[in-house]
Amino acid sequence: MIFLLCYGWGNPFIYPVVDWSKPEQTMVVITLTALFLALMHVLTVGIATGRDAIAKRRLALTTGVYNDAFTP
Repeated sequence: MIFLLCYGWGNPFIYPVVDWSKPEQTMVVITLTALFLALMHVLTVGIATGRDAIAKRRLALTTGVYNDAFTP
């Protein structure tokens, strides 16, 4: 409804790159968007995996260390 109030009733599409009267251009845009989304997902999973590996290594270094700082 907001789009119609801002841009009017005569436009068959919201974004020119997703104009289905030009299916080749639209499919290229959709394919590139899907590939970019998949790449960003793989990058995010890689960063999270690296973060977890670093945390696991740091926690392994302090495991079993006795701390008697609060003993009177």
